[in-house]
Amino acid sequence: GYTTPTPVTVVGADQLEKLAVTNVGALISQLPAFKASNTTTTNGWGSFNVGAQIVNLRGLGVNRNLVLVDGRRFAPVTREGTVDLNLIPSGLVERMEVVTGGASAAWGSDAVAGVVNLVINKHFSGFKANAVFGNSSHNDHKSYKLEVVAGTDFMGGRGHTEFAANYTKREFMAILNPLDVPCGPIM
Repeated sequence: GYTTPTPVTVVGADQLEKLAVTNVGALISQLPAFKASNTTTTNGWGSFNVGAQIVNLRGLGVNRNLVLVDGRRFAPVTREGTVDLNLIPSGLVERMEVVTGGASAAWGSDAVAGVVNLVINKHFSGFKANAVFGNSSHNDHKSYKLEVVAGTDFMGGRGHTEFAANYTKREFMAILNPLDVPCGPIM
């Protein structure tokens, strides 16, 4: 990011793997420029966007950010016209580039808060699988992730195909009375 005219934060696939996050959206929510206004642990607005990972740069609102995949606009999938990052397979993400300053001059009013560009590895060959399990110390927050990525060349290297699939599940136990203290009427 030091050689570009615009400040760019770059996060590589190696950091995604080291942190063992469930997807790209979980990694983004750990960066200080993002506000976690709508994640898999929030309820969204009403019954909409439940479980979605939606970008909110600098807390300016979810519809003030532009999400690109390989430099091209990703189609919005929510009623607010935002992108759910759960739809982008994290196993194929080569790097993530975040621009927070002056992005609207280049990309328009969709990028008032900034731009997130996810660069996909278009030359992956082989097979890899990843399984992650996590739990809290109170045994009340289990999470599972299974990821499979495969890629191969065909027709003597003139063609290339890739396949990626993620499965993520989180279990939350509601703790209504963690101290096991009888609750009576409030006087």
